[in-house]
Amino acid sequence: MTLALNALIKCVHKSLGEVCNEFQEISGISCDLMPEYLLTAGLYRSLKKLKSVGWVKPEANIRESMSEAGALGRGKFPEALNEAGRFDIFVYDTSEAPIGAIEVKRTINAHATIASDLSRLRSALKKSPKSSTIQYVGMAFLVANGDGARKSATERVDTRAHNIGEKSFGLNYQRSKDGIYRYGEDGGPESYTYRVSESEDQLIRFASCFWVLTR
Repeated sequence: MTLALNALIKCVHKSLGEVCNEFQEISGISCDLMPEYLLTAGLYRSLKKLKSVGWVKPEANIRESMSEAGALGRGKFPEALNEAGRFDIFVYDTSEAPIGAIEVKRTINAHATIASDLSRLRSALKKSPKSSTIQYVGMAFLVANGDGARKSATERVDTRAHNIGEKSFGLNYQRSKDGIYRYGEDGGPESYTYRVSESEDQLIRFASCFWVLTR
């Protein structure tokens, strides 16, 4: 089945936003302190509702998953992939073919925080031969900020999320739609999106962020 990228992007942002707001409402704790597994579990459930998705597997062994997708190719297994490691989420289409891997992070303060995960994801797609069923790899995460001396929490989180797209990923801003800001060339293999959400905690604002690399 053809990858419905826009539906995937909207799903990720909606899920992260809902989980964060619900956590803050129930716990009274800011989303930047929430356990990471709650984001993963929320996204796990949301992805299953997409029409293009059949199964969603949590904590999938990397080597086994790559083998199942016909993505091992030839040669030595890349060290960056960490064959004993696991993908947070491994996605299958309605024909039960593996099509994507997604890593989930809580809040990040710097690009270096996710550098090793990004390297692993890039390696997974790069190693996959054309016959592989893998269509994409992605990283979902949050950035959060409180009010500063000169800027509001909303302005600060918007600036940080923007800088991640242009400075960390090196992708140019393209457009915004439905509150989602998109970076990367139209039709290109790599994109980054973010959406600043209205937090229940007035002292904290957060942005859901999603980087994705496709074939």
